[in-house]
Amino acid sequence: MWSRCALLATLIAMVFHAVPSAAEDIEFGRYHALVIGNNDYTDLPRLETAVADAEAVAALLESKYGFQVRLLRNATRADILLSRPQFSWTRN
Repeated sequence: MWSRCALLATLIAMVFHAVPSAAEDIEFGRYHALVIGNNDYTDLPRLETAVADAEAVAALLESKYGFQVRLLRNATRADILLSRPQFSWTRN
């Protein structure tokens, strides 16, 4: 439970840091987010809401803040590593 709250708090802090509220008329470029929600782990008990939480965060980032979001559900290590290059080389 604590780790889920910490993750959500971190994501929310990142959003507010990335999108200044007082400068709505300034063009800052495009924002991208990689959101990962894993319920299923091989060595840990199954989580109940991680995927749903990630879907909610992704929807909020897209609808309210205009992020281009890539959402991974129950991603493997390979899935995560393969998704990184598309974000590493993205420029405005």
